[in-house]
Amino acid sequence: MRRVSGWTFAAERLKMAVVVLGVVVVGMVFLEVNGGPGRIPAGGPGPEVDVRVQGLSDGVEVGITPHGFAWAGDRASAAPQTGGAQVFLDGRLVAELYSPKVVLQGVDPGVHRVRVVLVDRDHRPVGTPREATVSVP
Repeated sequence: MRRVSGWTFAAERLKMAVVVLGVVVVGMVFLEVNGGPGRIPAGGPGPEVDVRVQGLSDGVEVGITPHGFAWAGDRASAAPQTGGAQVFLDGRLVAELYSPKVVLQGVDPGVHRVRVVLVDRDHRPVGTPREATVSVP
């Protein structure tokens, strides 16, 4: 067995502490980037959403049914897998809601792309977004 001086032993312990601290910091950064514990990053496994769209004479009705996700009402909820939805029309955010239905009024006639993204209490995406195409007469 190799004999280690007091300074060498202290230096080895310091190196080990730095490595452990680095691992902790990397873990904390990962949690911050991914929204903290209990949050599932967008595009990963997690909440799913079904989207139904119907063209109306002057707009679009969007129906949203989440699976593995609960509406948080009109207030922020700390519970995991709760929140609201963001609705995009032709790539532009047009509604944020905490309920399963919205009617987008004043939509021009033609074919439009609707995208629904479930979001957590901090408006960060969770689960997999869904898109649908709708025709407004």
